[in-house]
Amino acid sequence: MIRRPPGARAARLFGGDGEIAEYFDELRGNYRMAAFVEGRIVGCLFTGKADAALPWDTVKALFEAEAPGEAQRRAVLSGKSTAGLADPGPVICACFGVGLNVIRTAIASGGAASVQDIDTALRAGTNYGSCLPELKRIVSHGRVAQTA
Repeated sequence: MIRRPPGARAARLFGGDGEIAEYFDELRGNYRMAAFVEGRIVGCLFTGKADAALPWDTVKALFEAEAPGEAQRRAVLSGKSTAGLADPGPVICACFGVGLNVIRTAIASGGAASVQDIDTALRAGTNYGSCLPELKRIVSHGRVAQTA
């Protein structure tokens, strides 16, 4: 299991130029890093347990994308295609990339009536917890809107 993400050492693999995006799930021992130059992916490094391997075809397609962008960044770290997905909105939980629109949808559908429900359904707020005050405000605002 990875105790510490390789960070700077991994970035040097791709020349150290450009921008680095990282995801580290210490609990599961997964580390994912992608290097971007001028918005285009130039390399990635994924480490972790074999059963957590990402679908390579999705990641490979990102290297061939003609129009790189924010969707490409999200997709490379998740290993999931973003084609046909709704806009998640501004990121509220940076640890797990949970957006405001996703949280509001969970509240509106009745799937999340409390911060604990959001934690359970979306994992938001379960890592560092820096987003918990914002999650509380969103849930509180959702209750007021439903009551009105």
